[in-house]
Amino acid sequence: MSQEEESSGFIFLGKDISKIPCFKQAFTSGILGGITTGFGYFFYSSNVKKSCNIGVGSYALVTLGFYSYCRYKFTKKLQDEALMKKALQAKILSEGTNLEAEIKEKTKA
Repeated sequence: MSQEEESSGFIFLGKDISKIPCFKQAFTSGILGGITTGFGYFFYSSNVKKSCNIGVGSYALVTLGFYSYCRYKFTKKLQDEALMKKALQAKILSEGTNLEAEIKEKTKA
C-alpha cells in the first residue's frame, strides 16, 4: 500500500473533507445533537415520525451552527495572526531608525 492511499480521506465534490477546518467537530456535534433531540422528543411524545423529523432538523441546525461559529473563530484567528505578523515586520523594519525613537518618545508622553 502506498503512502498516498493511506493519507487519502473521504473525497466529496473534489475536496478531502478530513482536511476542512472545523468539519469533524461540527459534524460530530450535529450527530450527537440530532440523536439527543430526536430521542428526547420521542420520549416526550411517543410519535416516531415527528421525532425523526425533529431529530434530522436539529442535526442540520446544530451542524450549521457549530460549523459557522467554528469557521468564524478560525477566520478571526487567521486575521489576528496576519495583523500580528504585519506589526512585527513593521517593528523589525523600524528598529534602529529615527522612527523607532519617535515612537518611543510619543509613548512615554
